[in-house]
Amino acid sequence: MDRIRIAQKGVGPDINLSIQFVLNCGSTTAGSCHGGYHTGTYELIKQHGYIPFETCQPYLACSSESQEGFCPHVDTTCNAVNTCRTCSGFSDMGGNCVELDYFPNATVAEYGEVGDDSIFDLFSNPKDKAQKIRAEIYARGPVATTINATPLRDYEGGILDDPTASTSTNHIVSI
Repeated sequence: MDRIRIAQKGVGPDINLSIQFVLNCGSTTAGSCHGGYHTGTYELIKQHGYIPFETCQPYLACSSESQEGFCPHVDTTCNAVNTCRTCSGFSDMGGNCVELDYFPNATVAEYGEVGDDSIFDLFSNPKDKAQKIRAEIYARGPVATTINATPLRDYEGGILDDPTASTSTNHIVSI
């Protein structure tokens, strides 16, 4: 979304993309409410050719395997009405929801990983990788990265430096 805003030169409304579309249509590629990976999301968008705006499919925080709250009662299948829809009113008053054939969306032309060009990058200087990330941000805007967010659960301020924390990742953030 940040890169879209930059491409628009800050003109026009802010755009939120439909995370629920990713959950409905990307379980095998992008992940679910219980985990996923940002490059899988980019691949899903590239395969489908688009991702609708959130106004088409608001976030419900439910994916096909979710058993929390009302999720077992939510249709999360990947179909036209679960991509972009409009509803004419409440169903108990005769209203219904129908899919839209034309709707606002965004695309992904290309994606990749910064600094992971080859196996040799695993042994390169971390400062070189940081420079590649800075160059990408300067050239095209914010980048996504994975972090271990578990130590942040009890974060109370200051610089977080936990050398005992796992290096496995469980959350995606934007730099």
